[in-house]
Amino acid sequence: MVTIMNFTEQSISANILIHTNDALDESAVQHVIDKLNELNGVIEVGFTPNKNHLLMVSYTANAVNASQLLTTVKKLGYKAQLVGL
Repeated sequence: MVTIMNFTEQSISANILIHTNDALDESAVQHVIDKLNELNGVIEVGFTPNKNHLLMVSYTANAVNASQLLTTVKKLGYKAQLVGL
């Protein structure tokens, strides 16, 4: 007898903190948020008030990864690094 099990792919939520070397003004913050929200799998993007160099991204890990998020920010011309949580 052979048992076949079907596993459904579950969404895996994750959070990452991205540090930009310079604080971003309101216009730059909105631009980064808009671009990250265009990525499939991004759930929410937010900056910390009075700390516009810290960006928190909630995302579905099986749709997008932290490296893709960081690359998106860097392609906008910002120097940035991932910060472990």
